[in-house]
Amino acid sequence: MHVLSRTFICNVMHDIVHVFSRKFICNVMHDIVHVLSRTFICNVMYDIVHVLSRTFICNVMYDIVHVLSRKFICNVMHDIVHVFSRKCICYVMHDIVHVLSRTFICNVMYDIVHVLSRTFICNVMYDIVHVLSRTFICNVIYNIVHVLSRTFICNVMYDIVHVLSRTFICNVMYDIVHVLSRTFICNVMYDIVHVLSRTFICNVMYDIVHVLSRTFICNVMYDIVHVLSRTFICNVIYNIVHVLSRTFICNVMYDIVHVLSRTFICNVMYDIVHVLSRTFICNVIYNIVHVLRRTFIS
Repeated sequence: MHVLSRTFICNVMHDIVHVFSRKFICNVMHDIVHVLSRTFICNVMYDIVHVLSRTFICNVMYDIVHVLSRKFICNVMHDIVHVFSRKCICYVMHDIVHVLSRTFICNVMYDIVHVLSRTFICNVMYDIVHVLSRTFICNVIYNIVHVLSRTFICNVMYDIVHVLSRTFICNVMYDIVHVLSRTFICNVMYDIVHVLSRTFICNVMYDIVHVLSRTFICNVMYDIVHVLSRTFICNVIYNIVHVLSRTFICNVMYDIVHVLSRTFICNVMYDIVHVLSRTFICNVIYNIVHVLRRTFIS
């Protein structure tokens, strides 16, 4: 890689995909996974990362995206998912996480974000969503949750937050919202709820709270508000309500209460107040009222 230069490798990859056709490459990849076994591939990935160093891999990824263009990569991803079937991809992801260990993956993610810069990642995300279509992404998310099991995903989330540090995650969220624009994020959220069904999302929320523990979630919320600033959060809420419509949000809330049970939600609220302190919550509410205006809330 060092001798040939990353740009040269990117160009070769670009030509291979154009000459062979993406479907052919997907079929080859599909056979490789089935013949070699997913565990073997995970071990190879693990060794590659350890030998090459995570920073080097990040730089390669950075160059690949710049040379190949984000739209091209999105099309390849789109075909891979269609040829492999979402269930097959979920199984591969499941094995990768088990073999590599969640902490290791968190460290890689941490380095990728630091090397590539958060704005760059946001732009990639923006293009992926536009090219693949939001409904397609929702279906992938739906299958991932069903195959991997919600508890498993919760554990991964738990480790990611611990390894990356909550403040770091807040900064990434802050940049994502700024680059993608709040209206765009609202539209994605709107589609996700429609495709996944509100009851399904409620069940996921229920498991997340049980696995992560309510105190842990409160601490994350506390840090998010401190890093992002309450005014910023208010603006996001304001846009979400405008794009999604209040009736839609009310229906989601209605389902959440029915699926999670009001006693459960009360316990969560009770813990939030104890961990965050009532004064802190009052200040947040105070800012929300000022940004949204009382007439808008009513």
